[in-house]
Amino acid sequence: MANDPAERRRWGPLTVILLAVGAIVIAGALSYLMHLRSVELARTLDSADPTIVIDGLTALTDRGDPAGIEKATMLLKSDNQDVRLNAALYLGKLGKSDSVPYLIDEMSDVEDYRQNEIISDLMEITGKSFGQNVAAWRSWWVSTHPQNPFHFGNHPDTEP
Repeated sequence: MANDPAERRRWGPLTVILLAVGAIVIAGALSYLMHLRSVELARTLDSADPTIVIDGLTALTDRGDPAGIEKATMLLKSDNQDVRLNAALYLGKLGKSDSVPYLIDEMSDVEDYRQNEIISDLMEITGKSFGQNVAAWRSWWVSTHPQNPFHFGNHPDTEP
């Protein structure tokens, strides 16, 4: 009877419903697990090991996950240049204007592909297009943010 077309049609919608319910349950479970993972990634930003912090920032950046925004904002003031850079890149990808002076500051010290990321983020956040002209970006920042002085190039590269 399984070969009877009428019998197959009767089970078709039920199978589809069961598959849909199963997919919803699995999606809910994955969403819950992803949330836990986001929290775990955000916790890596508290580590004393810069490598762990950078790995966490990189993972959050790749996912576009906002779970670490508060901690990354504090990391912008890190004494470790790589931590600062990755915190700025993460916040820049999320469109956070707090990252702008740090992105400008790090622009001349990074590889070309990173510089292109920084320029793209700066253009997205600010609406300005100074390309690779670090002096123009710095001048723009200083002239438009007199109430928020930023000392470019004044960040020691020492371990936290």
